[in-house]
Amino acid sequence: MTTDADTPRTDDHQDLRLCVLLLALAVGLVIVALAVYLSYQHPMLAAAMNTGGTVAAVLVAGAGIVYKRG
Repeated sequence: MTTDADTPRTDDHQDLRLCVLLLALAVGLVIVALAVYLSYQHPMLAAAMNTGGTVAAVLVAGAGIVYKRG
């Protein structure tokens, strides 16, 4: 039995994927806020906004890689 490559795939788990994505976004925001707070309290770590931006960029890049593989 062959399958037609042109037929759209049905996604039975779309709601679950959305919930996981939103949860991951919330966790990512908490991690960024923690990194900014720590760098604000301990200035020798780095400038607060630079650290938060770097952490956010790494999280977004990781999420993009996971999304592309899925």
